[in-house]
Amino acid sequence: MMQNNDSETPLSGEVEREIKNTRGLKINQKNSKFQKQMQEKAKAQKESFEFGDKADAFMEMRQNKINKGQEISKKILNSLRDTTLPKNKGSLAEQYEKDIRGELNNYIIELNNDLEEANDGMGSSLGILILTKALFEMRDKLNESMFHIEYLNKEIISLKKELLKK
Repeated sequence: MMQNNDSETPLSGEVEREIKNTRGLKINQKNSKFQKQMQEKAKAQKESFEFGDKADAFMEMRQNKINKGQEISKKILNSLRDTTLPKNKGSLAEQYEKDIRGELNNYIIELNNDLEEANDGMGSSLGILILTKALFEMRDKLNESMFHIEYLNKEIISLKKELLKK
C-alpha cells in the first residue's frame, strides 16, 4: 500500500509546477506602453517649461538691452541740445559727456560680444544709428543757424544802404 503523505497530494506537483512557471512572468514596468507614454509626456512638459523659461529670459534680456540703448540715446540727444558754450562748460559737464561716450562704447561692445544674438555687428550698427541720428540733429541746428546768419547779413546790408542814403 501506498503511504498517504499529506505534504504530497496527487495535484500538489501540478500546482507547484504552475507556481514555478508563473514566477518568471512578472510584468516589467519598463516595457509598459502606459509607462512609456507617461515618461514621454513628462519629458515633453519638462522641455516645454525649459523652453518657456529660456524664451522668457531671452525676451527680458532683449528688452533690457533695448531700454539701455534708448537711455543712452536720450542722454546723447539731450547733451546735443545743450546750448552751453564750450568755454562756459565746467569739469562736471565734460565728465558727463565723457561718461556718455563710455556708456555708448560699452553698450556697443556688449552687443557685439553677445553669443545669443544671431546678428553679428548689431552693436556697431546700433551705435552708428545713434550717432547718425545725432548728426542729423546737429545738421538741422547748423542749417537753422546758417539761415539766421544769412538773414541777419541781408538785414545788415539793407540797413547800411539805408544809412548811406541818409
